Amino acid sequence: MLLLTSVSDLITVITDAASAIRVHADWVDNNAGTITPERTNTGPMTTATTTTVVAAPASGVQRNVKNLTIHNEHTTVNCGVAVQHTDGTNAHDQVMVILLPKETLVFNEVGQWVHYDADAVPKTSQPTVIVKALPSDQSNSTTTLTEVTGLTMSVGVGVYQFRYCVIYQAAALTTGVRFSVNHTGTVSKFVAWRRGLDVSATAATAAPDQDNLLATGAVFFGFGARAKSTTGWGTTLSVDVINADMMEVIEGLMVVTASGNIALWHGSEVAAASTVMAGSSLVVTKVG
Repeated sequence: MLLLTSVSDLITVITDAASAIRVHADWVDNNAGTITPERTNTGPMTTATTTTVVAAPASGVQRNVKNLTIHNEHTTVNCGVAVQHTDGTNAHDQVMVILLPKETLVFNEVGQWVHYDADAVPKTSQPTVIVKALPSDQSNSTTTLTEVTGLTMSVGVGVYQFRYCVIYQAAALTTGVRFSVNHTGTVSKFVAWRRGLDVSATAATAAPDQDNLLATGAVFFGFGARAKSTTGWGTTLSVDVINADMMEVIEGLMVVTASGNIALWHGSEVAAASTVMAGSSLVVTKVG
């Protein structure tokens, strides 16, 4: 909680840029046992300035600030924000952050400050993990890749690891598959690979064999990339059994500088049916 107990006590927000900061505040006044809830909205603050966001209470009233929500609604400009408690003489910084475009800082009822990114995901020092599973099969009978829409996820600014576990089938033994991963925003770094179990025990042939139980073990085939793509990273040549589940793993790391959607793209090796099956999954871990 933040308490205002005199007619000089204030909560102010200091901004350091020509951004667009809005503040919502909730509080409860206690006037000799009479409890009155109140709230106010302030902004937008569009200059480097100091703004009172919770005014002083009347004489004899104790004001308990329950919530502050501070949002940068600007689409391009970062803004440094400091929240201060002042008694009219002494000012004390409660928190200082830089809010990127569309980010939000919240002071909650249990006294925590939580910084949210543009996708309303808390920005913490611990990894944030988001998972998704494909709800229904998605087929493609052409060599032109299409987005597997059920495995698309919004990804904001940050450093991310991603991992697709793809279950797929093909309608002919001689039909392979093509996959790649795209991000619709801007990335400064993007590295990835796709891999699966090969039919060979000695050298990769890009011929998957899901039931490979060779006594000496099998090798993995793989394809790698340094850039996001909607056109495919390599092509497998076959399946070991038609209309039976196969598996590939596609994983990588990207540094996102402008928000967008991460998406899996899929096509067939030839103009014949291949299908990404329900239950295929995506795990995205925000690590920085």
